[in-house]
Amino acid sequence: KFSSFIPFSQAAQAIEAGYYLVRYGPLILAGNDIMESFQLILGLAKKLELPAYHRLGSPDFFGGLYYSMGEHWGQRGRVPEMETAQHTVDGEVPEVDRGQLLMLRHLTRLLLVSKESTPTDAQRLLRQAMPGAELVLAEMSSVPAIPSFFLVCSREMKVAYLVMPGTRKLSDLVTDFNATEEAFGDGFGHRGMVEAARWMHEQVGPALIRLYTSGYRITLLGHSLGAGVGALLTLILRPHISSLCCYGFGTPACVDENLMPQLLNCMVSVVNRDDLVPRLSVNSVQGLLESVLCPGQVAKTQAWMKEDWQAVKDFERIIELRRRGQKEAEGDSSASPSNDVIEDESMKLMMLMEAGVDRTRALRALRSEHGDLNSAMLRATAEMETSE
Repeated sequence: KFSSFIPFSQAAQAIEAGYYLVRYGPLILAGNDIMESFQLILGLAKKLELPAYHRLGSPDFFGGLYYSMGEHWGQRGRVPEMETAQHTVDGEVPEVDRGQLLMLRHLTRLLLVSKESTPTDAQRLLRQAMPGAELVLAEMSSVPAIPSFFLVCSREMKVAYLVMPGTRKLSDLVTDFNATEEAFGDGFGHRGMVEAARWMHEQVGPALIRLYTSGYRITLLGHSLGAGVGALLTLILRPHISSLCCYGFGTPACVDENLMPQLLNCMVSVVNRDDLVPRLSVNSVQGLLESVLCPGQVAKTQAWMKEDWQAVKDFERIIELRRRGQKEAEGDSSASPSNDVIEDESMKLMMLMEAGVDRTRALRALRSEHGDLNSAMLRATAEMETSE
């Protein structure tokens, strides 16, 4: 069970790195920030003691992850119906209740309030997101296991929302990384989130129960880390608040298979398309490693990396040639030509001479056209025709 809980903030940064790889192509492989983020995958695999850990430092893994994602997106592009087919149940895509969609839209606005850095700013934004609502309690925590939260109430509508943001500060990272199992109810949960949920129960639980007995409808709302804490807090408070429900956006893996059924009727978890964070588990990570490092994928990865690396070198050469041409066009005659420039000019000169242009005319045409071989060939040919 230990391996069911992972430090999802590390993985989230790694997935973000993968997104930039796919979006910007092989050139991004040289970016320090991206490579540093990918190193987090190594730490994740080491923490989970995965069998393939010793192979994760190889180009086969980094390149394989990039090309596997590219293949997947390519398949989606060729067959747009594929994504729909992946979400069909009994041949049909389940329809979401319109009322629930409107509710989710309202909740996303409340989540924006939780991104503010001070209670004053949160209250100011709350007036726009939910007119008539008040910020009753707020905690801007910088201590591990004490999550930040905002308690929002509307007296007119008799509703109360406990809003919990995702990872905001270094203290939240400590909670993320405290990913070992913790006994919780009839099962186990992510230790850092369990501790945070228990603190919330002690400090905020009485206020929520008091609101509930006063006729308020209580809703928990969280994103990422906050969604995980909200899920566990829901399990704690459900016996005291029978109508309690929780909405989580990007909810991480925070409970085991014994606790999950208890949340089916009281929690809505929203996953944004291919967001990998909610899907992270030791089985999915192990499956990813096996698919990326299988012999067939490794062979394709090595072939494609060779092609792309050559394309990168060709691209760099084109940029360098344009830079040289620009310097010559600006009349930068004071600097002596480098060995590379001389070698490049000699090669072009030889090509022109092999095409039947005498050396003097070829050299003059090349310098007149700032090293452009095609233009130099046209100029030299025109001069030859004129002289004849």
